[in-house]
Amino acid sequence: MANTPGATNHAVAELALTLMLNCAKHLGDVITGVRAGRWPHTAGVELRGTTLGVIGYRPSGKAIAAIGAALNMHVVVGTSHPDAEAAQSIDFTDVDTMIAAADYLTLHARATGTQTIGADRLAATKDTAFPINTARRSLIDETALVEALEKKQIAGAAASESHHA
Repeated sequence: MANTPGATNHAVAELALTLMLNCAKHLGDVITGVRAGRWPHTAGVELRGTTLGVIGYRPSGKAIAAIGAALNMHVVVGTSHPDAEAAQSIDFTDVDTMIAAADYLTLHARATGTQTIGADRLAATKDTAFPINTARRSLIDETALVEALEKKQIAGAAASESHHA
């Protein structure tokens, strides 16, 4: 087994982008409809002009921030350690301010032993927001996530099937 730090950063960012596009364009409904012989017209939205919130500004977080900026999204990184060398189109603020502003909230942080997103932070999101977890399951309270979906506190959520425990 070899340690290959950074080898998957762009793949993780591309996965986060794919999950955001799935949420924005309702691709699950389209695919299901086409398979059933229908051609559904969905009311998808453009990513351009929406706000991408990034938690964890390490290599994969930096990669998705760059992709978001290239798509003309407003990119906000929630961190107490702003990157002076980051693109001018990326804003840095505290996590709670970023969570309240984000339309798409991507998680790229390390596991810290405490959950980054719990019921309180889910309640603080827009009801149109989509949390996207391509990092670690431990970063989000999955019970609170299900409750937020059921209460329509958030528009939806996405996670990679293989995100780390």
